[in-house]
Amino acid sequence: DDTLVGSCIGVGETEKWEVGGFATIPGTIFVSVASYRDGECKDTVFDMFAKAKNPDSIYVGVVQQNKEQREDCFDRCPECSKRKQSGHIRVTNFSYMQAKGPTFARYYASKLWQGEQYYLQIDSHLKFEQDWDATLLEQMRLAGPKAVVGGYPPTEEQLKQSRKNGYNETIVSCSNGLDSDGMPNIGSAVVPVKPNHAPIKVMEMAAGFIAFPGTALREVPYDPLLSFAFMGEEILFSARLWTHGYDIYAIGKPVCSHHYTRAGSPRYNHDHIEAEGCRVLALRRIQFLLGLVPASSVHPDYIIDADKYGMGKVRSLDDFWVKSGFHMKTGTTTKVCEVVP
Repeated sequence: DDTLVGSCIGVGETEKWEVGGFATIPGTIFVSVASYRDGECKDTVFDMFAKAKNPDSIYVGVVQQNKEQREDCFDRCPECSKRKQSGHIRVTNFSYMQAKGPTFARYYASKLWQGEQYYLQIDSHLKFEQDWDATLLEQMRLAGPKAVVGGYPPTEEQLKQSRKNGYNETIVSCSNGLDSDGMPNIGSAVVPVKPNHAPIKVMEMAAGFIAFPGTALREVPYDPLLSFAFMGEEILFSARLWTHGYDIYAIGKPVCSHHYTRAGSPRYNHDHIEAEGCRVLALRRIQFLLGLVPASSVHPDYIIDADKYGMGKVRSLDDFWVKSGFHMKTGTTTKVCEVVP
């Protein structure tokens, strides 16, 4: 009902915000960090600067949604005050009760970008490899000017083993059937790397680590109407990027590890009773934008700006489904992921 919709949409999502006309700053990386009551965020921010080859070329946009001081993302960063003053760290704070899932925070993080050459979206519980920024810039160079590079980062143990083996394998995203909502499910597989650790072309990105030219925000801006969405975020962004002409690649040499389980950590869907109802509303919007359901099945407030946040015109959505291995009319998939060792 309309009361639920008002609760889902919340602060600012319907405002008319446009990506600024910033000049590109060569060699710089903007890192988008969405943090929900994450005690590991402070370690991620510290590690990001400590392990960078050129920390002065790193700019960070953090959206933190905390309940307690110990959840603050900057407690371990001795130079954070200085970096905030210089504009290298930009912060948007929400109370945890204002939070509306990762897509909500990623949208607000995108508003903190100011012309950095590359935009890197990460989760708030990563650990980085030494000189990770130089490695990422080389990966972007190898992929080409209109490319997306990323994927599911390895666990800390997997990365340790990969390092020992000369980074001879990487993780690729791939089709993995449909979930209980009938949404395409993205899985992963471990594959050998190419010579020179060149990125490997795939069709799907992973939300926890994805890099692309910052100017892509002008063509494929973050959708403000996906509050509380989780499943569906990755396949929608993949389809939008690909149909706008961006090629998607798995990173050829890992630059970080991801803490996946985080048992006992606070979860936004546990703190918000409206989360499930809002998720369903956002899911219908995702399905509509992906051409999977008619407009009549979507709440009217979730139809707006479908052109702005929908598919591009460089490539067709039908071709995206075919190349991804998802056959949406029959509900079947090919190219199903192998089991990750």
